[in-house]
Amino acid sequence: MGICKKNPFLLLAVIPFDQFFQIARIVRIIYLFRIKTITKYYITPYVNKMSDMWKLFILCTILGYLIVSTVIIWRMENILIEWHEALVIVFQHLFVFANSIQTIEHFPTIMLLTITSVIGVAIQGMALQLIFNKVEHLMKKRNKLIKT
Repeated sequence: MGICKKNPFLLLAVIPFDQFFQIARIVRIIYLFRIKTITKYYITPYVNKMSDMWKLFILCTILGYLIVSTVIIWRMENILIEWHEALVIVFQHLFVFANSIQTIEHFPTIMLLTITSVIGVAIQGMALQLIFNKVEHLMKKRNKLIKT
């Protein structure tokens, strides 16, 4: 016990913290299912009602927004020397949530990246919904083949 009084961090080395990290993995999986559910009930019904022309228009609008926000972030942030650095930051916020917020200083840039993160959540939700729909369709086909 005298060793623990001299160096209390040795006690921390004995405690198994890996269980907490396992819980964090479970939370990420639950988070993905939450995104899938939000997309299923709030985004997919509107996407299914749209014509192909509207879907193409929305896709072009999103791409245009990403390009414009890349240019704005590149011009506004003093730390970003090249435009592709701004493009990387925009795509990080599109697919990885707020990965580079420590390098951003200006409020308009933070607002643009927040909107980009929301768009990214919608895109990820639609991708998850598509994957689950395909898997469900394949499972139904497989079950029909097994029954016959």
